Amino acid sequence: MARPSRIPDWLAWEQTTVYFVTFCAQKRKSVLANPRAWELCLNILKRLDHWHVFAAIAMPDHLDLLAAPLDPGGSVAAFSKWFKRWFKVEYCRSPVSNGEGAHEMTSRWQEGCFARLL
Repeated sequence: MARPSRIPDWLAWEQTTVYFVTFCAQKRKSVLANPRAWELCLNILKRLDHWHVFAAIAMPDHLDLLAAPLDPGGSVAAFSKWFKRWFKVEYCRSPVSNGEGAHEMTSRWQEGCFARLL
């Protein structure tokens, strides 16, 4: 699947750019429906200090976010890359409580993300 092009941001420099971003679990498996995955999502979002996350909701197979870069030139691709990388590292360190192999599946994400400029 080809990657979508970067969304052009033609807003005035002083206006806040807000994106609706979706990260999907690989093969849309229901692997995010557990408290540990949600806790890790929140911790990773706090670490992404070049972005302000207004809202986040975890569904069983994807994560939806309303987020804005603190730097107007902030890259959604970089935001996605660091979120997924840090999530994988932290999830692989933690024990799995549900015993369904979520450790292996939850550390995998679909390539890229879906982003809509609001």
